[in-house]
Amino acid sequence: MHFKEKDHELAQVCERAILSRDITTFNDADITQIVSGCINLDLTATEISYTLQESIRNGQLKLSNFENQVLSAMVMLFAKSDGCAVELFDIFLEEILSRDFLLMDSAVLAQFVWSFAKKELNADTLFDRVEEEILRRGTANLERRHIVQILWAFSKAEKGGKQLFYTMDKELALRGVEGFVNSALLQIVWSFATRDVTNAKVFNLVKDEVFNRGVGMFETHELVLILYSFVFAQRQNIKLVEEIESELLSRDVKKFRNSSLCQVAWSLGRARKSDSKMFDVIEESVFQRGLHQFSKSEKFLLLRGYVEAKRGNRKLYEGLQVSFLKSGFSDLTATEIYVLASYFPEAEDFTGPLINTGQLFDTLEREILTKGKLFFKKELLRGIKNGFRKVGKGSKELLEL
Repeated sequence: MHFKEKDHELAQVCERAILSRDITTFNDADITQIVSGCINLDLTATEISYTLQESIRNGQLKLSNFENQVLSAMVMLFAKSDGCAVELFDIFLEEILSRDFLLMDSAVLAQFVWSFAKKELNADTLFDRVEEEILRRGTANLERRHIVQILWAFSKAEKGGKQLFYTMDKELALRGVEGFVNSALLQIVWSFATRDVTNAKVFNLVKDEVFNRGVGMFETHELVLILYSFVFAQRQNIKLVEEIESELLSRDVKKFRNSSLCQVAWSLGRARKSDSKMFDVIEESVFQRGLHQFSKSEKFLLLRGYVEAKRGNRKLYEGLQVSFLKSGFSDLTATEIYVLASYFPEAEDFTGPLINTGQLFDTLEREILTKGKLFFKKELLRGIKNGFRKVGKGSKELLEL
């Protein structure tokens, strides 16, 4: 939220006045005003926020004195602030779980799960109880933004059963999605896709709404996430993919986030759009930025997208090999090891031999033997061994795992 300079000055005057007094001299109503002011003016990284945190941690401010609405506003404020200690959220969690969820407003429930998901904190009991309560009371009284907060939170935290998502889907189908802002539309489809509720009605509703608004009305990262979510859920149609692809080609790739470049490559590869000009554009941009600028998960998206599309030149794949070797294999998951072992041999089918394949597979073998047979599911292990055979690598010990 942008506010005028004089408002900014006013906010600073108020902040100085508040900080000049002991926080415990404010009553609960005052604290409520201060917290909502901080949220409305987006003052998350301020001294007030820090002072409130300290007062809660040292017990000067008793959370039990505050109503549910204030408690949820506080936890949201701190979830948006960087550098909050985990122990602060433990204090909040203990207080929240001690309360009666039947008496909590649906908005409060949404804000609680959103805050803990935003901080990526483990709060299984909270998610379970909120899920149970939403299913008990139904979704008719939820505001649009709270539906989005709940869907996003449960997906981000990898929580929530199919029933919760189908209930939300039914509610969205009943209301329609015309009233949602662009960013909410993409959060909705991302949530259903990543929680594997792929037959939800909401995919068709959002697709129609995207066409209705026109792809040109969306920010680049929004279009990318819509494309990614539809392909991830295998709910894309040719028209949606081609309209988004065409729109992305018309935009300045220098302004794309790294994550967006990789999600587009993966999506187009998975959607069998192997003739897309985007592959050339992305490849050039990746070289200009340097692979060291990309995270591990982004590089895996690139590898999968390009191999599935049978696109990309030798320089890209050899660069990826070097980059993976540099970052080490000790923290790779079983699936990631499988991807390296099966996708690079596939790439060699259309690029010819890659210079770092030998070193990559020798290093992979050491890691696989260190992790041991039980680390891998049978079908993954079978795929890994096939990859080794394809490039003429793998000791007897590995191939007999």
